[in-house]
Amino acid sequence: MMLRNQILILEKDIELVNETKSQLLPFGYADTHFTHIHSLEQLDNAAVRTFSPDVIFANIDDLDANEVLKKYKDIQQIFPRIPVIVFSTVDEDELAIKCIQAGAQSFLSKGKFTPSQLYRLIAFSRERNELNQELSRLKADYQTIFEKNGLPMLVADVQTRQIISVNEAAIRLYKYSKNEFCNLQLEQLNDSTTALDVSFDDDFMGKDYKHHFDKDGELVYVEMMESTITYNKIAALLITINNVTDKVLAASEERKAKQRLDAIFNGTKDIILLANDSGKCVQVNKSAYGILGYSEADIMNMQVGDLVNIEQENEENVWDFFLQPANQTGIIKLKKKNGEIIICTHNVTKHLLPGLHLWILTDVTMLEKN
Repeated sequence: MMLRNQILILEKDIELVNETKSQLLPFGYADTHFTHIHSLEQLDNAAVRTFSPDVIFANIDDLDANEVLKKYKDIQQIFPRIPVIVFSTVDEDELAIKCIQAGAQSFLSKGKFTPSQLYRLIAFSRERNELNQELSRLKADYQTIFEKNGLPMLVADVQTRQIISVNEAAIRLYKYSKNEFCNLQLEQLNDSTTALDVSFDDDFMGKDYKHHFDKDGELVYVEMMESTITYNKIAALLITINNVTDKVLAASEERKAKQRLDAIFNGTKDIILLANDSGKCVQVNKSAYGILGYSEADIMNMQVGDLVNIEQENEENVWDFFLQPANQTGIIKLKKKNGEIIICTHNVTKHLLPGLHLWILTDVTMLEKN
């Protein structure tokens, strides 16, 4: 199989260049295009810059560790996505490690590799480089997902709980700058002294909501979801935050409104009744039981028409009658459980809640008799 490759060799020794070329011929590299340069300065040559190699061989003889790193970076500035194989007459593990740490794909000792090893090394270097490029793309994609996510996200050190990264949504929510965030620990967002007295029911049940302070000292109610990740080689927590402040405040107001309604509902001497669109009683206050003599179970199985003593209306149409604007206030007669008739003023409020209507009745029997 004839392999097409473009190989750039950075080497002063022309004999080594020719030897490298000849070693690759048995493995199908006869159709490979080699470009040979003596020094990094030649990388500025326009012809070299337009050349697109598949692999770069670079000699690092006579370079110390810092120079190796600089040489690799200089190459990468021109060919940022091309695998680099470095080779040297110095066969030392420490040098090889420094080369790999600098970003090189492989390290070769001059004169100590066979043609077969060279062939495999090129193939492995290309594969490893492609894998690294794919990992870099994935890292960039995940970074973009993190930064641009609509939900606030934090990264914190597992051991110290120090915040080490935040996304744009977290900055908007908490009003800290990125640098200010990275000087905080997770616990410094918590407010353990002030929180709304909210009793969570129904869909709130079982929710573990936290209350935090933003930079301005305002309470922020959040739901936090944590997962353990590795971030820059340390164990970290990735925390996704759902801002539930509006939901909590609405629940608090609803609870207060319910408390106020309950105080009015059960603290008045008037009869208060809630009925649905069909006129079925769905809730009544304690005064209704006391005045009318019915039990709660009795009234919950009754229609409004069952309570009204009105001869000119069919019982099935009584509630429709009272829901009409002209009939929502006035004086009517109610039947008590013992058959006694009482006289009441009444007021109907349609759709106090969707599908529920409020009916308030005041017993004026004694006043009417007088």
